[in-house]
Amino acid sequence: MENNSCILIQKIWRGYITRLNTVINLIERDKNDYNKLLKLYDIFGESLNSNDMKSMKGKCYEIFYTYKSKLFKHVDKVGYDIICLGIKIEHKFEQKMLLTNGGREFQKNITFRCKNSNGSGEIKPNRSNTAHLYVLTQRDAIAYVHSNHVLKNLKGKGDLNACIPNKYLKLLWKNDFNINIKNGEFNLSKLINDIFQCISKSIWENKDWKLQLKECLYQIANNL
Repeated sequence: MENNSCILIQKIWRGYITRLNTVINLIERDKNDYNKLLKLYDIFGESLNSNDMKSMKGKCYEIFYTYKSKLFKHVDKVGYDIICLGIKIEHKFEQKMLLTNGGREFQKNITFRCKNSNGSGEIKPNRSNTAHLYVLTQRDAIAYVHSNHVLKNLKGKGDLNACIPNKYLKLLWKNDFNINIKNGEFNLSKLINDIFQCISKSIWENKDWKLQLKECLYQIANNL
């Protein structure tokens, strides 16, 4: 019986390692394609940095990264954002998280907020309630790190900060030069505001909000 249990554990472990390596290969595949992040800035410009978009900003980058592979699925769960073959991926974005200010080298230590505890000291982050892999994005670079290095380098209480020596991270892509983001092709904050206004106006005017929204969306599309 004990021997059978050992065999089962080994099979489960080998299956996990196989799936993890498959996901890592997907993350590392076609690294030059990560420069598509720059196209995202061409489209949105600085509109993601407006006060009313800050809470939505992280989700925009999560969804963008999800389309790196057809096997990635955006789930937005506590502790992870993306799932692939049972492997959980957490995406983190900060504008200057990875590279030195004014330089193009890895910072000595990479720091980011780890919100797996939901701001409460009652939940202690561990392997079961955190992601397997963390993808870290700044506006002109992308890296990833395994969860064990995140868990070993957590500091503080509640919403913890991870401070990880750069030797544990793998840099996937960085732009050759510092980038300067200009006005985008459309303002996402204004687009959302226009939709809210359209629906609110239709309610006060006792009109069919669905029909009014369709007209508004057609107008928004024509103005792109």
